[in-house]
Amino acid sequence: FFAILAYSCKYGDMECDGSFKENSGKLLNLFKALGDKNRLNILNHFCRCSLLGTKENSVNDVKSCCDVDLSVISRHLASLKKAGVLNAKKEGKQVLYSLNAKEITRILRELADSIDRCCSNKNNNTKEKL
Repeated sequence: FFAILAYSCKYGDMECDGSFKENSGKLLNLFKALGDKNRLNILNHFCRCSLLGTKENSVNDVKSCCDVDLSVISRHLASLKKAGVLNAKKEGKQVLYSLNAKEITRILRELADSIDRCCSNKNNNTKEKL
């Protein structure tokens, strides 16, 4: 699937421009990071907290959303940070994490736009001709 978005392709007279090529690595990292139930629960926790006005959470704050050890939560948070899902800043001995919603939204919006360009209704007419 990602190969379709990363490279030009041609199906009949429909052509996909591969315009997502420059961000395909970020997209792959995002999906890998979110491909775990606990990390999805952590993302959901940060979204709920943002709605309630809490932008930053420590490892202990996040513990409530997953039934795993604190060390596992810490590794999940590091994974999400590495993928760009979370931002982190150190305050004293603890690290505070916050959702990087703008970056996640940007990456997913670019994916949706790429799919739309390649698979819009005008291109579906080409498929019917074949």
